Amino acid sequence: GRIGALAFVPNGPLAVGSMGKGVLLFDPAHLASARRLLATGRKIRSLGVSGDGKLAAGTDEGPILLWASGLDRPPVELAGHTSAVTSLSFAPSGARLASSSVDGSVRLWDASKPEQKPIRLAGHSGWVWAVAFSADGETLVSGGADRSLRVWPTRPQPLADAVCAHKTRNLTPEEWGAFLPADIPWEATCR
Repeated sequence: GRIGALAFVPNGPLAVGSMGKGVLLFDPAHLASARRLLATGRKIRSLGVSGDGKLAAGTDEGPILLWASGLDRPPVELAGHTSAVTSLSFAPSGARLASSSVDGSVRLWDASKPEQKPIRLAGHSGWVWAVAFSADGETLVSGGADRSLRVWPTRPQPLADAVCAHKTRNLTPEEWGAFLPADIPWEATCR
């Protein structure tokens, strides 16, 4: 199958995402033949690797496959996107995973609690092609077919602190909804 993505697993193999064969693992010194095959038959569009060895594979159908406990165990399937996952990025700590999709959304996942629903970030007017975390993990940037870059705080507290530096009152629920993803419930911002 066509190669859709490449990623080196720390202290391990080269992961190759294939459109139809799944994830192939290669010894970087011997690229002539695959060492192992994961997610056989899946169409893999994107890969993401964390510094602590987690591997995420974005499928062409929308689910993300997450190997959070090593490559010898079956992956956890993260459901949320409704179309191809175009990009994956782990925060430097490895605790959060960001994904973008042809469905026009960005999602923020808790990689240590994959059963939790992701935070859905909406704002692009078309397909979202790429996501990347800042070096400190506090900011996420996404880029899309609408030719825009969006900057997202990854935790509500830094945004609340910035608002409180300029306002002497809490955000109203309507203001909260205008600036934060719908998945983050309203809370008092200024203490």
